[in-house]
This record gives sequence, C-alpha cells and structure tokens, in this order.
Amino acid sequence: MQPCLDPAYLESNTWQKLTPAARCALEGLLQFAMRRHTDWVIEGTPKQLGQWLSSECQFSTDEIVVGLRELTLAGCLRRGRIGFSHATSFIMQVPLGEPAEA
Repeated sequence: MQPCLDPAYLESNTWQKLTPAARCALEGLLQFAMRRHTDWVIEGTPKQLGQWLSSECQFSTDEIVVGLRELTLAGCLRRGRIGFSHATSFIMQVPLGEPAEA
C-alpha cells in the first residue's frame, strides 16, 4: 500500500515554503516508498530519482535533484542506510498516512 501525505502537513508552513519542484518531488517519491521496519524508504540516487520523476511531471531531472536537496535541507527527507544495505536511501521525515479505502 502506498502512503500519502498527511492532510494537516499540506496545511503546514513547511509545505507552503517548498518550491513547486520540491513539492512535486515529495509527492512523486510516495510511489517509490517501501516500508522498512518503522520507516518509509526510497532507494535510488538523486539522479535516478530525478530521471524517474521528471518523466511524470513538468520539471527536469536537474530541477527534481535540486528539489530533493531542498527537501533534505527542510528536514522532509534524510539520507541513511537501512539494515545491512550498503546503499544509502532517502528516508521520509514527513507525516504520512494510509490512503483512504475507496
């Protein structure tokens, strides 16, 4: 099941201050998020994520990469390792909820 951004977060100052490219990146990352222990994790390099997300939105790969950097600086994402993996991942640091059942 894919997580969604908490509606209260979408009203927050943090969300309001993000650039459109950063918002697009954060929303786009949700489709790649996997539950690992207690964290929602996205595996991939910034360039890979930028390429994947730019194919689905109006922003270029470079704009998405800048958006990912902005999200990290804003505390929305952090880089880290999960488990025994040698690859670093992006770990979601924003309030997430489960999508409502249709």
